[in-house]
Amino acid sequence: MKNILVIRFSSIGDIVLCSPVVRHLKQNGHKITMITKSGFRALWKNNPYVDELILADEISTDVLLNLKKKQFDCIVDLHNNSKSNKIKKGLSIKSYTVKKSNVNKALLVWFKSKTFTSSHIVDRYLETISSLIDHKDSLGLDFFEDAPSDKITGIIDQKYGVYVIGGQHKGKMMSVERMVELCKQVSVPLYLLGGPEDEVTGKRVEERGSDNVINLAGELSLMDSVNILKHSNFVISHDTGLMHIASAYKKNIISLWGATTPELGFPPYKPGKASVILQKTHWLRPTSKLGKQRFSKHINFIDRISIDVVLEEIARLWKV
Repeated sequence: MKNILVIRFSSIGDIVLCSPVVRHLKQNGHKITMITKSGFRALWKNNPYVDELILADEISTDVLLNLKKKQFDCIVDLHNNSKSNKIKKGLSIKSYTVKKSNVNKALLVWFKSKTFTSSHIVDRYLETISSLIDHKDSLGLDFFEDAPSDKITGIIDQKYGVYVIGGQHKGKMMSVERMVELCKQVSVPLYLLGGPEDEVTGKRVEERGSDNVINLAGELSLMDSVNILKHSNFVISHDTGLMHIASAYKKNIISLWGATTPELGFPPYKPGKASVILQKTHWLRPTSKLGKQRFSKHINFIDRISIDVVLEEIARLWKV
């Protein structure tokens, strides 16, 4: 058994994609300490595979001294950035660091050739710890939520779908006009989810959509949003952290892709078997590895996905 420090500071999706690593390490008998930013405590606090959680927004001298006292045998660095490198340098112990595949991603963005497709980030995470584990399981992602609050108990007893309307960058999101066009034709109960930054968009879509569409974006805590996802019949999502949480619950996902593509290494990981990826082929895609509209600011590629096709997928998954 080894005493292992696992590093991943952000963001929601990336942290959820790390969950198979801590599960595999724990199941192989190791003691696991996770270090992340304080804002992401909720993502790890209920995880039974984490023995200790350390919160650190900056890697100060005090943080390093505290880490040294814990006498870790090794570090698993799933972030590979300046902060994680500072920890590795400060502790000066054996480390296992994920390969970011940045060269392949850059080549894919610039040359648009699937020759440069990156393997799924989860597979790269697991490859990072291959010498620390005896076997791999096929369970996919984990997420461990809080109990639902009274605010949503009346919702989760129904049959409904979810549309995650947010995205880190504009190129990952349908335009408001396109969301409205879709939601005007939705004939099943559909809840809109997103963060505080999506509240205005959600209200505009709700006002102009069909009576079946109800906005919850910006109105719920993360854990209540997660519980809404968990109990849904299907999930429509842009390339977001909530998409990966939906994968952890084996939800059937209609994932919508615009400026980014699954070939960059971040498609839904082992979601529900009826899931589908929708994207429109274009010689300018992907425009960036993060979702910026580089090269093509006048084109929103995700808006080019057929609304009729999305509606057909909704009708199909409603029956599953």
